Amino acid sequence: IICLSVSVIRGYLGARCFQLSKSQNNSMNPMNPSNPNNLFTQSLNYLNKAIVYDPSNAKYHYELGQFYARLFSISWKEGVWKLERGKWIFQFKEKTLDYGLKAFDSYCQAVKLQPTNGWYHLCLGWIIDRLSKLATLQSINSKNLVNSAKALQEFNIAVMLDPTNDYLRNYVKKWTSKLSK
Repeated sequence: IICLSVSVIRGYLGARCFQLSKSQNNSMNPMNPSNPNNLFTQSLNYLNKAIVYDPSNAKYHYELGQFYARLFSISWKEGVWKLERGKWIFQFKEKTLDYGLKAFDSYCQAVKLQPTNGWYHLCLGWIIDRLSKLATLQSINSKNLVNSAKALQEFNIAVMLDPTNDYLRNYVKKWTSKLSK
């Protein structure tokens, strides 16, 4: 009875922290005058607590991946091209790669916990594709985690798992047509 009670309480605390994280995310809008960095930090803390309480919940890992993917995208957009020694080099923000790898790890964990969710595979494929592009721009070898073949594999799994989802099919179709150009 005690073990079951602990499990139920941990699940409840995880769900509560997850809801607090979601409410923080919902209050982060451009028209909100409060400090967005503080809200990001609070939301991330709640999300990490939810994972500590209930580490087997794939949705929590997926949302953490979404959180880091947003930071990755924002950081990427703030990067600039610079001419160094006659060669154009993309200078990304300091934590761009770190955010991308954290999103990758979170999506991998979500896929591991719930391998039948097409959205999780789509997001994993997306972050692999983005990290692959970043690695190409910077000549980075990030442990061979990223390449287009792995991204395509994840996209194909996503479509296979959810064949009636037009968004997934169209995204993969657009991505493969860009790849073939």
